[in-house]
Amino acid sequence: MKTVRLIFTASLILATPLFGAPINQEQFSKLTKLHCVSCHGPDKQKGRFRIDTIDLNKLDVTQAGRLSDAVDLLNDQKMPSGQKSKLSPDSRLQLVELLAKALNEFYIARRSKGADVIRRLSRQQYIHSLQDVLGINAQIGRDLPHDAISADGFSNNAKDLTISELHMQYYIRTARLALDHAIAPEGPMPEAHRFSYDVTQKERGKGDKARMFPFMVPSVLDSPWDSRFVEGKTYYQPAKFLARHYRLNLTVTGLAEAGSKRHGLSEIGISLPPVFQTYEAAGGKRRAPNPNIKIALREAPRKGLFRVMVRVAKADDGKVNPVLRVTYGTIVDKAGLKVDARTMGKPVPIMTKPGEFREVEFFGELSNYPTPQKTDTVGMSTIMLWNDVYTYDRDQERPALLVDKIIFEGPLYRSWPPETHQRIFIESENKTNESVYAREVIHAFVNRAFRTDVSEPTVAHFHGLWRSARDEGISFQESIRETLVAVLCSPRFLYMAEPEKAVAQASVSTSDWAIRMAYFLWDGPPDDSLRRLAKSGKLAEDKTLDAQIDRMIKDPRSWRFVKSFCKEWLQMSKFYEKPHDGRLTRFIKDSMDKETYHFFADLLRNNRSFLNCLDSDYAMVNSVLANFYGIKGVEGSHFRRVTLEPGHPRGGMLTQGTFMVANAGENAQSHPIRRGVWLTERILGIDLPPPPKTVNDVSEEIEGFLDFPLKKQLKLHQENESCAACHRKIDPYGIPFESFDGNGGWRETVTRVLSYHKGRMRESKGVPVDPSTEIEGKQIADINALKSYLLNERRGQASKAFVEHLCTYALGRSLNFSDRPHVDTIVAEFEKADYRAADLIKIIIGSKLIKQ
Repeated sequence: MKTVRLIFTASLILATPLFGAPINQEQFSKLTKLHCVSCHGPDKQKGRFRIDTIDLNKLDVTQAGRLSDAVDLLNDQKMPSGQKSKLSPDSRLQLVELLAKALNEFYIARRSKGADVIRRLSRQQYIHSLQDVLGINAQIGRDLPHDAISADGFSNNAKDLTISELHMQYYIRTARLALDHAIAPEGPMPEAHRFSYDVTQKERGKGDKARMFPFMVPSVLDSPWDSRFVEGKTYYQPAKFLARHYRLNLTVTGLAEAGSKRHGLSEIGISLPPVFQTYEAAGGKRRAPNPNIKIALREAPRKGLFRVMVRVAKADDGKVNPVLRVTYGTIVDKAGLKVDARTMGKPVPIMTKPGEFREVEFFGELSNYPTPQKTDTVGMSTIMLWNDVYTYDRDQERPALLVDKIIFEGPLYRSWPPETHQRIFIESENKTNESVYAREVIHAFVNRAFRTDVSEPTVAHFHGLWRSARDEGISFQESIRETLVAVLCSPRFLYMAEPEKAVAQASVSTSDWAIRMAYFLWDGPPDDSLRRLAKSGKLAEDKTLDAQIDRMIKDPRSWRFVKSFCKEWLQMSKFYEKPHDGRLTRFIKDSMDKETYHFFADLLRNNRSFLNCLDSDYAMVNSVLANFYGIKGVEGSHFRRVTLEPGHPRGGMLTQGTFMVANAGENAQSHPIRRGVWLTERILGIDLPPPPKTVNDVSEEIEGFLDFPLKKQLKLHQENESCAACHRKIDPYGIPFESFDGNGGWRETVTRVLSYHKGRMRESKGVPVDPSTEIEGKQIADINALKSYLLNERRGQASKAFVEHLCTYALGRSLNFSDRPHVDTIVAEFEKADYRAADLIKIIIGSKLIKQ
């Protein structure tokens, strides 16, 4: 008799009138005893799942999640497995209906109790909320405890966002630090520091040993500093003189290695060639880009806006323009070679005529950069400059950068008090009446902090806190500050607290909807524009909603979403744990990291198809990465979309260096199993069961196992009963990635390590790469064939997995059985929209999944 394939979709099940009568536990027990207990009972728990102890009328969250997966396996006839049990179509239908009814009643009951309605802000959401509410750019909250990663791979899952006394201590400390950045100190405007130096020459040594070295002479300031960045009435302050208060250490490294007379020190400045890339030992013997100019400053300011100005020119008339990159940070070793620094702004191409100088300005917030901890050479503030063009050949003619002047200024104030201070201490006719003015300040701030219009009792509560502080003799400004600390540590700020009426009505208000949108796309609170539209009700209009989503995607704050989502969706944290070593220089590793984010941001902001993640005819690269990938004709450190030659393996996300490195083995060896697991779980959305508690190590049991070819090793794993179930699914997806080594580079042969000495390869030999495999009867020749297979045979599965990951992130919780009809609808609309990324964002935000 021909077997009839039964497909019961979630939407079909939910449309069936299953509710009313109690769940028949007796029928469930009878069916599972016959068909399930042999694999999921007291003697054996396949996938660590036991079904004979489950009461459908008393489910917990974990049981509900496992039973939800069981419904999928039953529908796909993947359970029961093998020939151990012949489950008839009628019995299969009965079992699915029983599970569907139990799951729906379980989730409805949880919603009626308000379960999963309130969730704490994640670590990053809290930091971004402080920054946006206060209007500050300072990086705060570095010491806040990191959040747990959920089973879905995300750190914003409501279930895992617990709170403790330790959290509250850090919240108070972080809130105070944030307010320190926002509120100006009482008293006069702080003095500004100005270091201004001209590059010249100075002879050192005598006779034949005499050499010209770069030297920087401080400019003489004989009048008050009248900076164009200071606006106001009488707030100009004299600058401190470096000659009196500071010490300057100037080093110029690597110029002698350039091997060209046009590089080095000239009469009009320091000529910097491009950075010369070399292989690196783990940990990095080369502590900084080479060559570079490094200026160490003692007693530099540590907080506030600052400016670095560099006067530069092209040293010669090359076809390629030099690029100026400036970083700021601190020295972290006694030799002064290792610097912990961050790039200021974006690197700037210098396109003037040779010898024609121009001033280039970079701005930053001092607290966003590594802070000096000591006053000697270790810990001194440091400015570093280099020519951000890269070369691999010392004899290659590349553009040189000429530097003749460097100025540091800070802290700078565009107004006094700063705008962030005025944002808190608002203008009012009642400033002379402390109590009334305090209430106005608190009311305005609480409205902004709590992301909604607050009630009078709420304002009165915080006004009472202010009065208590003021009565203790604390100054007005300090008493306001302490009151705002309480606001920023209040549950109304720490939690996305949606009203209880949302549970009863099964929908959220427009204002709460706006909050969900903002924490989805900005990882932070809604701005005034979004709140006004929500309050007026216009946000619910289709055209207005689409326009707002487009605006939010184009806003710089959407970069938070890009980084946060990609990092956790694609498990990029593994990449950061890998050291730069050998061919994987710090420049290449840094570029790989940025490549993934730029690729996804381009996908989102230009509404490209998600299918480009599986394969594309372009890559998002800069010159460093292009050289590593073998892509010709790319100059400059900025990322751009580059069309690839037909058949090039770097199209899409799957073969980006980030993921080849993240899922490699030790000592930069490829690892087809890890790569197969990553693709299976994160791209195709297949939940693999955890490995059995006791797994026999095949490599130790079989003599000469490590000398066998890769495919034979994998086949032996698949023949092992405890390994076979997973490895038969995983390995075929990992083998095509064998064309990439552990550093993410392309290879034709495999280096097989035979032995190690002190952690390094002692003996190795090369064997030809064999990336061919077979997936469900289809022959896969190489990585391009795998991409083609995924596009043609697995696009539905991959796109659904992407939708589920995105919905999980947007909701801040795991998807459950009752969400399935909404997810199915989103997937169908996503397909109709040709899988376009920005359209998917609009579909999700407009869906019942977000509105309910």
